[in-house]
Amino acid sequence: MDSTAHRTTWKTLLAFAIIYFVWGSTFLAIRVGVHEVPPFLLAAMRFLIAGLVLFGWMMAQGERSPNVRQWASASLLAILIFVCDYGLLFWAEQRVPSGIAAVMLATIPVFMALSEILFLQTQKLTPRLALALLVGIAVVRQSIRKALLR
Repeated sequence: MDSTAHRTTWKTLLAFAIIYFVWGSTFLAIRVGVHEVPPFLLAAMRFLIAGLVLFGWMMAQGERSPNVRQWASASLLAILIFVCDYGLLFWAEQRVPSGIAAVMLATIPVFMALSEILFLQTQKLTPRLALALLVGIAVVRQSIRKALLR
């Protein structure tokens, strides 16, 4: 293996480690936060700050501001994701351990793939994809089962 491929492998592994650490710690931070701040207010604060940071980054990179149609589309998606996904997560973490919440949200890729297949029809259900979805669901199910038996 040459040094460039070796360096790329380590960068990839480091990137995944950072994603896992940041993504996993988010659920713990939510769990701690909902004990001090109402869940929907905490979620709104988190997403407002994140949105402002991303918008500032976009402007700093010289991108144009979105047009009215793009703002409307982004706002609709934001409301749906906020209310149906993360808003409920913040609310649920008042009662559910953060580890179980993290594992439950690991099903998001399955639902995204199924949405692409059933609603958007941008993806076809191949045997390989079906197997991957089934394995993903089985792993999540087993992880939740182990966590509940503790």
